[in-house]
Amino acid sequence: MTASYENEQAENNKRIKLLREELQRQSGQQYAADNFIEMVRKYTNPAEITQIMLSELIEKIEVFHAEKIDGQTFQRLKIYYNFVGEIELPEFAEVPEVETKIHTRQGVDVVYSPKSKAV
Repeated sequence: MTASYENEQAENNKRIKLLREELQRQSGQQYAADNFIEMVRKYTNPAEITQIMLSELIEKIEVFHAEKIDGQTFQRLKIYYNFVGEIELPEFAEVPEVETKIHTRQGVDVVYSPKSKAV
């Protein structure tokens, strides 16, 4: 009975050590994310992009070879941000080519027309 108790204690000690390491890793990730968010808020709506801004926000940029697809040239970039690394952005739906009218709850109509200019 003593042997099974000692085995159980040893297993519990190993588990506690692993859980503490995981907790420390998670805390570090949260700290990094908080720092990144704070830095992004600092540079919301800038008038221009400066060297200081880039060095604070971006760790590195990978530039890939240009590819020609259907007569158009494309070049892929990977941007690694400080604190959080690479961020995968979701695919955005394309803006429709036809005029679109949206009725809001407040009774305001929003109209998008690709041929009209913003004023």
